[in-house]
Amino acid sequence: MRLAIIDLGTNSVRFDVVEVAEGGQILKLHREKLMIRLGDKVFLRKRLDPHAIGVCIDAFRSFKSTLEDFHVKRVIAFGTAALREARDGARLIEKIKRQTGITVRIISGDEEARLIAKGVLKNESSLRGRFA
Repeated sequence: MRLAIIDLGTNSVRFDVVEVAEGGQILKLHREKLMIRLGDKVFLRKRLDPHAIGVCIDAFRSFKSTLEDFHVKRVIAFGTAALREARDGARLIEKIKRQTGITVRIISGDEEARLIAKGVLKNESSLRGRFA
Protein backbone atom coordinates (compact mmCIF):
# COMPACT_ATOMS: atom_id res chain seq x y z
CA MET A 1 0.00 0.00 0.00
CA ARG A 2 1.19 3.52 -0.76
CA LEU A 3 1.16 5.81 2.24
CA ALA A 4 2.08 9.48 2.68
CA ILE A 5 3.05 11.22 5.89
CA ILE A 6 2.99 15.01 6.21
CA ASP A 7 4.47 16.70 9.29
CA LEU A 8 3.48 20.37 9.36
CA GLY A 9 5.84 21.86 11.92
CA THR A 10 6.69 25.30 13.20
CA ASN A 11 9.57 25.85 10.76
CA SER A 12 9.29 23.15 8.13
CA VAL A 13 6.90 20.75 6.50
CA ARG A 14 8.11 17.21 5.83
CA PHE A 15 6.45 15.05 3.20
CA ASP A 16 7.22 11.36 2.69
CA VAL A 17 5.66 8.80 0.38
CA VAL A 18 6.36 5.16 1.16
CA GLU A 19 5.36 1.74 -0.08
CA VAL A 20 4.42 -0.63 2.75
CA ALA A 21 4.78 -4.28 1.70
CA GLU A 22 2.67 -7.10 3.15
CA GLY A 23 5.59 -8.23 5.31
CA GLY A 24 5.87 -4.75 6.82
CA GLN A 25 8.94 -3.67 4.85
CA ILE A 26 8.95 0.03 4.03
CA LEU A 27 10.37 1.44 0.82
CA LYS A 28 10.83 5.22 0.65
CA LEU A 29 9.57 6.54 -2.68
CA HIS A 30 9.65 10.30 -2.19
CA ARG A 31 10.85 12.81 0.42
CA GLU A 32 10.59 16.58 0.68
CA LYS A 33 11.38 19.07 3.39
CA LEU A 34 10.37 22.68 2.85
CA MET A 35 11.25 25.53 5.17
CA ILE A 36 7.95 27.41 5.32
CA ARG A 37 8.39 29.14 8.72
CA LEU A 38 4.72 28.75 9.62
CA GLY A 39 5.48 29.65 13.23
CA ASP A 40 7.26 32.90 12.45
CA LYS A 41 6.19 35.24 15.30
CA VAL A 42 3.19 33.04 16.13
CA PHE A 43 4.29 32.66 19.73
CA LEU A 44 4.26 36.46 20.14
CA ARG A 45 1.18 37.37 18.11
CA LYS A 46 -0.84 34.13 18.42
CA ARG A 47 -1.59 34.40 14.70
CA LEU A 48 -0.05 32.79 11.64
CA ASP A 49 1.94 34.97 9.25
CA PRO A 50 -0.03 35.60 6.02
CA HIS A 51 3.03 34.99 3.83
CA ALA A 52 3.75 31.68 5.61
CA ILE A 53 0.10 30.65 5.12
CA GLY A 54 0.46 31.23 1.37
CA VAL A 55 3.69 29.23 1.22
CA CYS A 56 2.03 26.45 3.22
CA ILE A 57 -0.99 26.27 0.90
CA ASP A 58 1.31 26.19 -2.15
CA ALA A 59 3.27 23.33 -0.57
CA PHE A 60 0.09 21.32 0.06
CA ARG A 61 -1.08 21.89 -3.53
CA SER A 62 2.23 20.48 -4.70
CA PHE A 63 1.89 17.54 -2.29
CA LYS A 64 -1.59 16.81 -3.68
CA SER A 65 -0.13 16.54 -7.18
CA THR A 66 2.62 14.20 -5.93
CA LEU A 67 0.02 12.07 -4.10
CA GLU A 68 -1.82 11.62 -7.38
CA ASP A 69 1.40 10.87 -9.31
CA PHE A 70 2.32 8.12 -6.82
CA HIS A 71 -1.25 6.77 -6.51
CA VAL A 72 -1.16 7.14 -2.73
CA LYS A 73 -3.99 5.31 -0.94
CA ARG A 74 -3.70 6.87 2.53
CA VAL A 75 -2.43 10.20 3.86
CA ILE A 76 -1.51 10.87 7.49
CA ALA A 77 -1.01 14.59 8.06
CA PHE A 78 -0.48 16.32 11.35
CA GLY A 79 0.36 19.78 12.64
CA THR A 80 2.35 20.67 15.73
CA ALA A 81 3.19 23.63 17.99
CA ALA A 82 2.55 26.58 15.67
CA LEU A 83 -0.94 25.33 14.85
CA ARG A 84 -1.67 24.57 18.50
CA GLU A 85 -0.65 28.10 19.54
CA ALA A 86 -2.18 30.12 16.70
CA ARG A 87 -5.72 31.39 17.14
CA ASP A 88 -6.19 30.98 13.39
CA GLY A 89 -4.63 27.51 13.12
CA ALA A 90 -8.00 25.80 12.61
CA ARG A 91 -8.76 28.23 9.76
CA LEU A 92 -5.58 27.16 7.97
CA ILE A 93 -6.45 23.48 8.46
CA GLU A 94 -9.90 24.10 6.93
CA LYS A 95 -8.34 25.96 3.98
CA ILE A 96 -5.89 23.10 3.31
CA LYS A 97 -8.78 20.60 3.38
CA ARG A 98 -10.95 22.73 1.10
CA GLN A 99 -8.22 23.39 -1.47
CA THR A 100 -6.43 20.02 -1.50
CA GLY A 101 -8.64 17.43 0.17
CA ILE A 102 -5.86 16.72 2.69
CA THR A 103 -6.99 16.51 6.31
CA VAL A 104 -4.43 17.79 8.82
CA ARG A 105 -4.87 16.80 12.47
CA ILE A 106 -3.36 19.06 15.12
CA ILE A 107 -1.64 16.85 17.69
CA SER A 108 -0.97 17.60 21.35
CA GLY A 109 2.46 18.44 22.70
CA ASP A 110 2.51 15.07 24.50
CA GLU A 111 1.73 13.19 21.31
CA GLU A 112 4.35 15.18 19.43
CA ALA A 113 6.98 14.30 22.08
CA ARG A 114 5.94 10.62 22.00
CA LEU A 115 6.27 10.45 18.22
CA ILE A 116 9.66 12.16 18.27
CA ALA A 117 10.93 9.76 20.95
CA LYS A 118 9.57 6.76 19.04
CA GLY A 119 11.36 7.89 15.88
CA VAL A 120 14.64 8.48 17.70
CA LEU A 121 14.50 5.12 19.45
CA LYS A 122 13.61 3.27 16.24
CA ASN A 123 16.49 4.83 14.32
CA GLU A 124 19.20 4.90 16.99
CA SER A 125 20.39 1.34 17.54
CA SER A 126 22.48 2.25 20.61
CA LEU A 127 19.29 3.33 22.45
CA ARG A 128 17.01 0.39 21.58
CA GLY A 129 15.72 -1.45 24.62
CA ARG A 130 17.04 1.15 27.09
CA PHE A 131 13.79 3.05 27.54
CA ALA A 132 10.22 1.86 28.09
